[in-house]
Amino acid sequence: MAIKETISNHSIVQCDNCGQSFCSNCRPKHRYIKWTLCRKCYEPIKQRRDKINEFVKKRKEQYKLKTQYMGFGISLRLTKDVKVAFEMLSNCYDEAVILLTEDKLIIKSLDPSKITIIKCEIQDNLFQSILKLEVPELRLAWDLNDLNKIISCFQDDQQITISRRSGEKKILFSNSDFILTLKDDLGDIDEEFFENLNKIDYPLDFKPDPIKFFNALSACKVISEVFEIVYEGKGLWLKAESSNISLVYSFNCSIKHTDDKIDVGGNTEILTSFLKTLIEIIKTMKTSINTDKPIRLDIETNDNIKITYYEAPRVQDAKYDDED
Repeated sequence: MAIKETISNHSIVQCDNCGQSFCSNCRPKHRYIKWTLCRKCYEPIKQRRDKINEFVKKRKEQYKLKTQYMGFGISLRLTKDVKVAFEMLSNCYDEAVILLTEDKLIIKSLDPSKITIIKCEIQDNLFQSILKLEVPELRLAWDLNDLNKIISCFQDDQQITISRRSGEKKILFSNSDFILTLKDDLGDIDEEFFENLNKIDYPLDFKPDPIKFFNALSACKVISEVFEIVYEGKGLWLKAESSNISLVYSFNCSIKHTDDKIDVGGNTEILTSFLKTLIEIIKTMKTSINTDKPIRLDIETNDNIKITYYEAPRVQDAKYDDED
């Protein structure tokens, strides 16, 4: 790795490739190149990396065209948890990317204001493929409001078939009584948001009682539009305040402790709206926090639906510039 020296308040580093010394302020940076390189060594590596990225991008576009209207068929059981999950998604988000594999139905969505991101996984205990997929993963794009309207037309615990004939743009939702169709012709969601969020390190996580947590957030909502979660000295608190009123709620739950002081904030309206619909079906909930990073909730329902939720993911604002 590079050897660093400090001369007259200037940081001098050595190139990892050729050993040449140069000022760190002149070090070129690239999103995918982590070595310390002088500009002479950097340029050919950057060109090769850019060619690889362009090749990968073209392959993804070809794969998308190949699978865009590929036929599929699954059988889904509309338990209470499934219907509540779809209701929550339609309340908080407009459209979503649907990833269909042999053993999972994954729904990913980013709200229009880019404040929250969600991933919802329906496991194979609730659905099964009735038409074998020709690819490991099939990508779809659905309007969540329309999807929830269709799902609400069916009774609880009914088994429905979701399918598409090869080459068609319409998705069929059917049971023995009726057939409904949904257009599958929406835009895509930038997967980079999810990739960046998965890289975040969370030094502290805790498992609050979902109902108590929701009630505490609801109380915060009465007082302020924003809340804070503060961890210091092995104490963990939820706080909200206005000009005349302050609220402090102490978490009495299992906590993975850290030596760091952590202070994160969120929007009371957004988080309570998300939890309000789900609260009756939550079996377990883990909350992960880190200063200046999005709050993460990992939720599992009674029917083993797994939901990962991020609020205020500032990570999407990160800019990557080769010359910075």
